[in-house]
Formats: sequence, C-alpha cells, structure tokens
Amino acid sequence: MRWDRNRRHSIYKSSRRKRSYCRTFVNDLRRKALEKAILFSRKILGREIRTVYADASKIHENIRDIDIALLHGLSTPHFNSWNMVRLVSSVARILKPDGLFLVEETDRIYNIFYLTGYKEVLPEKVGKDRVVFTLHSGYATKTGMFKRVVIDLITRETTEMETYFWSIAELAAIMWIFFGDVDFIPIRGDKNGFIIARKPRNIDPQKYAKNPTMLETQ
Repeated sequence: MRWDRNRRHSIYKSSRRKRSYCRTFVNDLRRKALEKAILFSRKILGREIRTVYADASKIHENIRDIDIALLHGLSTPHFNSWNMVRLVSSVARILKPDGLFLVEETDRIYNIFYLTGYKEVLPEKVGKDRVVFTLHSGYATKTGMFKRVVIDLITRETTEMETYFWSIAELAAIMWIFFGDVDFIPIRGDKNGFIIARKPRNIDPQKYAKNPTMLETQ
C-alpha cells in the first residue's frame, strides 16, 4: 500500500477530530526538553500532554497500545545500528496491530559523504556571539559511530559527540525486520522525508536486551 499525500492528509484530519480525547505522549531523556514540550502543548493544543522520561529504546516498559509513534527532528544520528535495533523493536511492541511508526529522515550517506564530503574540520555556527567548530576525533568500528569534538572559540568550551550517519535504505531495512511493511514518502526531493512502518511483527524487545559478544569485548 502506498502512503500518498491524500492518506497523510486523512490521518492528519482524523487526529484533529480526535485530539479532544486523544492521548499524546512525548518521550525524551532531557528533562528540559520535556518541560518545553509541556509548554508547547498548552499553547498549541490547549491542553497538557503526558511526558515519559525514559530511554527510548525501552519505551515498551512505559507505555502500550499506541496508534502512531513518531521519531521527529532528524534525530536518528543519536542511535548507532545496535541501539536502533533496540529502539525499533521497542516501538513496534507498544503499537496496536494497525499502528504506524513514522521516522523523519534524511539520507546522510548521500547528502554528507557524496554531496558535501566528510570534513575533518567543519564550522558549525559563526556569529558575533558564537564561533563553533567541530573536529573529527575518531571512529568506533564496532558501533559505526563517528566521534567529533565541538569547540566554542568564544567560551573555549569543548565537548565530544558521537554521530551515526544513516542512509534511508539502511534504516528502512532495520524497520522491516520488526514490521510487515515499510514505505517512504519523500518531501523536498527524494533524499528527505518520512519512513513509514506498519503491521508490527510483535517481536519481544527483550531478545535484544543483552549485548552481543562483539560489543562486550575490547
């Protein structure tokens, strides 16, 4: 089944009609982000949403019977391939049999490695108050995570971040393991859009709770 624009619009209209009694949850590991979500919901929805302060890869331990799950904000780089397996299995577990999992995504393999090229040094923000660069600092073979040091030249603060560069095909294939069907709706070109998974296979997330030997050994 193709998830075309008309079907997306009908889902949107349905959610609008049901929002007076629809349960809405926001999950994050940052308490400040959850506080902002509550303020935003009061302003936009006229009511307070429920928040879940928990690891998203264990969301099945906190809620169940969800109609639609949304991973929004191009946030997949926070998850390496191992953690993504846990995340998708957990989300599939909380959905109803006819539930949907939507992931907003951009193809970073094409956009970053092909179009732009991976940069050793990259200016991220340059302005009067902030001058921020990131520098390549390493690569973890077993997790596929690129490590970069973030340097603020004004405050002289430094932090290290880890990033996984997903392609749309790679992520969709992982989602297919836990769902009976996967589709992609492009937005603003064919390298950006939403991956939509339906028909959760109901695979127990506990099967992936323990790390494989590869991740346990140094």
